[in-house]
Amino acid sequence: QTEYLRSFNLGPYSSQTLFNNQLGATRDGDSSTASITGARGLTALNGDLYFSQTNSHVIRRINLAVMTISTVAGSNGFDYGGTTTSDFKSRNTNIIASNGSTLYISDRVNCNIRSMDTTTGAVEIIAGSTAVSWYQDMSRCQSADGTGGPAGIARFTPEIGQGVISGTSLYVSDGGRIKRIDLASPTLDVVTLAGSSSRGPPTDGVGTLAILANPGALAVIGDDLFFADAFSIRKLNLLNNTVSTLAGSTSSGTVDGPAAGARFTWISGLAVFGTGTQLVVSDQYTIRLFDPLGGTVTRVTGQASPPVLLDGPFASATFMNIRGLSFRNDMGSYYLYIDDVYGLREVDLDNGIVSSLNGTTQSSPAVADKNGPLHQAATSPLGYFVNMPFLPDGALYLPTGQGIRKLH
Repeated sequence: QTEYLRSFNLGPYSSQTLFNNQLGATRDGDSSTASITGARGLTALNGDLYFSQTNSHVIRRINLAVMTISTVAGSNGFDYGGTTTSDFKSRNTNIIASNGSTLYISDRVNCNIRSMDTTTGAVEIIAGSTAVSWYQDMSRCQSADGTGGPAGIARFTPEIGQGVISGTSLYVSDGGRIKRIDLASPTLDVVTLAGSSSRGPPTDGVGTLAILANPGALAVIGDDLFFADAFSIRKLNLLNNTVSTLAGSTSSGTVDGPAAGARFTWISGLAVFGTGTQLVVSDQYTIRLFDPLGGTVTRVTGQASPPVLLDGPFASATFMNIRGLSFRNDMGSYYLYIDDVYGLREVDLDNGIVSSLNGTTQSSPAVADKNGPLHQAATSPLGYFVNMPFLPDGALYLPTGQGIRKLH
């Protein structure tokens, strides 16, 4: 298997491979020696890129100044034993949030969340089990509120999902629950704000009386946490823990209009848009705009059941399977970058145009990354991400099935 770190230059419309190895192993070094075996949770901090490496239980850093890759935490193995905080057991280890110089990392096999200080390299358990993995003792992975830290009693399940930071709080989805970790508290207190072990059709209510089906993408506006829950958008009021369903229902569909009658197919991403009062929603085949205040859902672009993948004006553009989105406000212009299963798409919200940045509109995913002029280049299926990072240099960094690519 060939793994890549690639760079695009959109000015002269060219692409070049920066890291290319025929080895499936994890190797640190420069472009002639390093290798990547898949990436997720790509995060930009202080001029460097951090990512969790698929199937290798490690956190790695790319120094963009000298173009080197180093493993900064974890071990390249699948060791269930031991309790060291820097040994990740889960092949689904993922960076779920970042703040300042700190990464927050989920280890779903160990059922905990770690923090990593990128300045010192120190990794600490901030909440969850410090014992064996859930494969060996499921009782250690039952949800529980309380104090965090390695000596705390707070527990997470193997279903730790996405996270978002607002102020001094880290909000995390955990199975059928949404939890808050108080990062300002000396004891890193963990409390369930909504949901419980009861899973089923979404039911509104206060706190643990609310039923959450499968909370996913998270976004915070003021005192409200918005989250995707199967075929609906729901709101958790952070002042009184009241959960209310704002748009969508328990059945799928693609219907615009008043929120009560709107339908979604499968929401994969939320992003705060414009003045901070609206949400951009990626919904499998379409990009929608949800106005919580006005209570309306409108379609920006995409078709409900596209037969083919098409670029072009919003009215005719199509998507095949949107898996995530990233929002960018570039000098007053608004862009969305879409992780479509067949490549990276750019949505120009000002001019109403959808473009394929990997140079293909074929209705099947590329098998491998491909060099060459942009119109001939290809991108293998992108790795799942919450938000693709932009750095001050204006470049966009994204994970693919074969490594990490830079687009600028």
